[in-house]
Amino acid sequence: MDGGVCPPARRQTFFYALLAVALTAAALAAVPAAARTAQMKDILVTPQAGSLVVYARVTDCFTREMEAAILAGVPTTFTLQVELYESRRLWFDEKISTASISNTVKYDSLKRLFYVSSPAWRERAVFFDLQAAKEAMSEFTGRILVPRDRIARGAAHYLMMKVKLDKIRLPAYLEYLFFFTSLWDFETVWYRYPVDL
Repeated sequence: MDGGVCPPARRQTFFYALLAVALTAAALAAVPAAARTAQMKDILVTPQAGSLVVYARVTDCFTREMEAAILAGVPTTFTLQVELYESRRLWFDEKISTASISNTVKYDSLKRLFYVSSPAWRERAVFFDLQAAKEAMSEFTGRILVPRDRIARGAAHYLMMKVKLDKIRLPAYLEYLFFFTSLWDFETVWYRYPVDL
């Protein structure tokens, strides 16, 4: 080794060590974003007059980009999809009924008010701050019909549920601001909830 020059093998080892450190740092930086995924919580299902009343709450569903779009006046809708199934042993489970429950938030920048509509309310709710509107958006209450003629006695039944952000078509003047809309799309995993009918 003359003149303080590293041999090629040493430079290659140094390069791989540096690459490993960089990849580890990148992976660790990505963990908080990956860990913050939307989840359904506080699921409650009660039978009521030929239907099932479903209550659920979704958490970790708002991102900064989504909040910016809401504040820009883009209507944003979350939909709870509910499917009722009958369990079968030797064949595929049968889907008996489906329902969708949608909550929508719209910001009026002139009045500085947030309007949230839901099928559970007769009139849309009005909120003065984004945090309260987000809390209302994350709670779902609705019904799924139970057709008695399709319910087999003694069979096991369950609900499959998930919440998703409806696809948003932005106005042309906002598309260049929010061209990464796929970054704030979200969808929970399917949740299975057993029910007695």
